[in-house]
Amino acid sequence: MEVYTTDHGADLSLDLRIPNLKWLYADIKELGFSSVRTDWRMDHIVPNEEDINYAQLERYIEAIKGMLAVGLKPPMIVISSIPGWVYQLYRLDKKEFFKMFKRFVEILRSHLETIPGERIPCFQVLNEINTRIYCKLDRAYDILELWSITRSVLKKYNPEAKFMATLFCGNLASLAGTDIVKFLDLKKGILEHFDIVGVDYYPGMLHLPTDESGFSRKRMFGNLNLLRQVFEMLSGWDIEYELGEVGACSDWPWGSERKQKQFYKIFFPALIEMLREFKAEGWRLPSRIGIYQAIDEEKKGFLPGLRNRILWEHGMGLFKSDGRPKLVTKHDRSGESTISRIIKDLREIN
Repeated sequence: MEVYTTDHGADLSLDLRIPNLKWLYADIKELGFSSVRTDWRMDHIVPNEEDINYAQLERYIEAIKGMLAVGLKPPMIVISSIPGWVYQLYRLDKKEFFKMFKRFVEILRSHLETIPGERIPCFQVLNEINTRIYCKLDRAYDILELWSITRSVLKKYNPEAKFMATLFCGNLASLAGTDIVKFLDLKKGILEHFDIVGVDYYPGMLHLPTDESGFSRKRMFGNLNLLRQVFEMLSGWDIEYELGEVGACSDWPWGSERKQKQFYKIFFPALIEMLREFKAEGWRLPSRIGIYQAIDEEKKGFLPGLRNRILWEHGMGLFKSDGRPKLVTKHDRSGESTISRIIKDLREIN
């Protein structure tokens, strides 16, 4: 089973520069990851109706070249972060909204064509479409229109490309969207147009099953009841599914490096046991596992920094924002890291 990690190192919001990404990708490769999942953010590329940020496009392209240079497989690209001015078009004139989205995907395709070698194999359309945080469309069928646009444009780039939708899996979903089980029941006809459904799961952070685990985060880390229910549902569908995001924060107020390492040492043995049970019982397994994320995201300034800490993005990395490894990626007495052992165990499940 392949394992990938998400990386946002090429985004302008980070202090990293392209030459430094090569050592990051080399470290990711050494840990055992097969590939990277990375965003091409619409709000960074077309910040307004008149401008295209070619410098940002070049950063994205150079980042992909850096991945390939160290032997990683071509990445999955997330088409994400529709800017506010484009959402205004959605409210005023949906035809113009879809026209602008198509223009963006065509920009993406034309720049991907410049990268030699293997083609990008998979594209994710937006993010966690059962929440209002990342997907502010009023109608689920509008998601289907974005899928149709993306597919029609990018199949010309790679006829074998697959397209993925992702869902947030957690009991906090109802605060900003629709519960995943309910969404799967109601929107199956839409989701089955995609090739893959990804599931994002953060037990102990964004899924808090206090009725089952009490208030112990340690017990929550190993609570896979909701994930099992979702995987069993998706296993019966005629499309692929995968665990798109899972991880833990190492920063206040969510935790520490020691707590992050504890999460990985509790969650993944429980996941591996569940997958082995699935295999023994004849359930279809997820096609891949995604760990969130490669490196900490850090914005300078008091208010941006405080926002990042509260919203947990800052400390999710396996590496610190300056590239130093955290406890979970440091070698222990056995000569390998916690993450490397996890990836090795996951690869043995097929």
